[in-house]
Amino acid sequence: MTDYKPLFHKESIRTQQYRRVIIRKTLQIIRNNPGLKEEDIIALAEQEAVKICDLCVESSMEEGSRELVDQYFLLETEAQRKDHVGRLFLHPLDGELRKGHLKECLIPVFCESVLNLLGQETYDQFSTRIQQMIKIAKKHGIIYGDMLESPPAKALIREIILAYKNAITETGGFESQLKNQIDTALVTYQIEHPNEEFNIEKSIDGAYQDFTRLMGLDN
Repeated sequence: MTDYKPLFHKESIRTQQYRRVIIRKTLQIIRNNPGLKEEDIIALAEQEAVKICDLCVESSMEEGSRELVDQYFLLETEAQRKDHVGRLFLHPLDGELRKGHLKECLIPVFCESVLNLLGQETYDQFSTRIQQMIKIAKKHGIIYGDMLESPPAKALIREIILAYKNAITETGGFESQLKNQIDTALVTYQIEHPNEEFNIEKSIDGAYQDFTRLMGLDN
């Protein structure tokens, strides 16, 4: 491969990005589905490859179109928070944020608490570092989910959580303020989901306790 010369030299960087996305996505499928047969892995990988190859062809035909990695990156993260600082902060809770007391409607509450506790200046500093990380990830064809699992992202997550912990000790009324915000979010959620019965008061305490425990904030 080192001696291979791309057919279209101007496309070489973009083509390299397409290839990396396909390879990384295939590896991710294999890791997430260790019990699947080879033919099933191939079928899942092909589903992803079809989207990537279609975007590749489209972008090569349209002069002003976005590069595939940028477009694919954004498509995959459509459901993610635009608040990347909050997104990294909550990443350790990914497996818990959509069940039990930690309902998905509480994600904005926890994200907003990061800005409220850290202040705009510190928050912006973290945001700038994350944007640089995202830029590097796109350049190398690393999708958002994989970026969150990278050593630099994990190190930054630990920094944000530590800053959050320190801010709690310096902020009076943290528990009552966060519980009030959880209360508001859960009341709104219950109104929008009348068929889903749950005890608001119990859920407020449960969500707060689960959040602080799982984030290591109760130490």
